[in-house]
Amino acid sequence: MTPLSAAEARAAMQPELFGASAQLATLGFSLSRVLATLGFSHPAAMSWAKRRVEAPFEDDVLLVALFATSIDVDADRAMAILGDLGERLLEAGLLFIHRRRARSRVLLQPTSRGIVVCDRNDRVRDAVAVPDDSSFHLLECLPERTGTWLDIGTGNGFLPIARGREPAKGTDIHSRALAFAELGAHLSGRSDDHFEVADGCNGEGDFDPVSYTHL
Repeated sequence: MTPLSAAEARAAMQPELFGASAQLATLGFSLSRVLATLGFSHPAAMSWAKRRVEAPFEDDVLLVALFATSIDVDADRAMAILGDLGERLLEAGLLFIHRRRARSRVLLQPTSRGIVVCDRNDRVRDAVAVPDDSSFHLLECLPERTGTWLDIGTGNGFLPIARGREPAKGTDIHSRALAFAELGAHLSGRSDDHFEVADGCNGEGDFDPVSYTHL
């Protein structure tokens, strides 16, 4: 299965999936559930530690296996848990079923305020990576109150999605990562963020503050 393209990510932004992260959390796919299931004390561990869930899966961890690891799961069970949301994910091309096995085409990392979209396999060319320690350190350094801020090197939009407050303008030279950022913001119910291809400080406007992620 090929990685999700930028065009496919934007096509997946269907109105019915706006704010779907809240529904996924209600079904059990939350940050706390993911950490507890994978045995991690901090979400940054998802960027370097092996993400494993031992089979057979109980219903309360099946969604973690499906969306937060590279594991395929029983399609019938997955669709029974997801209900109508599963059908919408299939129609959007984010969920794939083959021979009664379900697979997510992207890795979803829940935050306390939304969902970040990443590549399932970080070995693909120009992979959209899982947020690492530096991303979380930068998140903690943002001031308590801001206006609209410029996030340079936004990647998959982790900072504005994880902060979950005021709107942000995210710039990057990685166009596919920006498509993932748009999808993550959509799934997280954020309609005021704006993402565009730009090199460094080419973003126009008045911003307070300006954040910069260098990879």
